[in-house]
Amino acid sequence: MTTLIRPIIISLVIGLGFLCVQGTPNQKHLEIEKQIWQLEEKYWDTWVKGNIENYMSLLHEDFIGWPSSLESPADKDAAREFVQNYITQSTPFSFEIKPAAIKIIANVSIVHYSLISKDKEGNQIGDSYRITHTWVEQDGIWKVMGGMSSKINDD
Repeated sequence: MTTLIRPIIISLVIGLGFLCVQGTPNQKHLEIEKQIWQLEEKYWDTWVKGNIENYMSLLHEDFIGWPSSLESPADKDAAREFVQNYITQSTPFSFEIKPAAIKIIANVSIVHYSLISKDKEGNQIGDSYRITHTWVEQDGIWKVMGGMSSKINDD
């Protein structure tokens, strides 16, 4: 009987070991996640500072996005115009990003989060939004390939 139990126990231990290894997040994956969230912070920081060129440098040449305030999607040139118009109308002091989800597959990352505009005192101003960005890594550099936003209704 012990000869039968020993192989079963060994098999269970090996099986559990494989499950533990598969379930452990890959360090490189975690580093990419951190990098993407830092890029999202940089993305919105350029709005606060009104730095159009830094903002544009984060967009892929083939960018397509759909801000909630536009009737149709916008390419990179239209995105520049959209941000310039926004910055001249009003600029919040900061943005708060509340991450909801991130998925990384090879050189593509899709992120979902809530975005809240803040004044100098840290109070929410204006509308809050749900944001989705798709980042693509090309030649070691991550760029936003696409995005979409929708207002969060506080009803």
